[in-house]
Amino acid sequence: MKTIEYKVVYSGDRHGPMLGIAEEIIRVQARDINSGFVKALKRAREPLGNGNVREIARVEFWAVP
Repeated sequence: MKTIEYKVVYSGDRHGPMLGIAEEIIRVQARDINSGFVKALKRAREPLGNGNVREIARVEFWAVP
């Protein structure tokens, strides 16, 4: 298992588009880039504290530190 980073770019949430670009680096423990991608996507889809779920524009492989 190694740490893999993915950059997630969000386009909005269920209330409409975001003003500007919101992005986040998500770190996951995974065997390879493909299984890490699935974990990063799952984590990016988790609801925020207020229950909003953000719309994902794209997920990119970022780095293996």
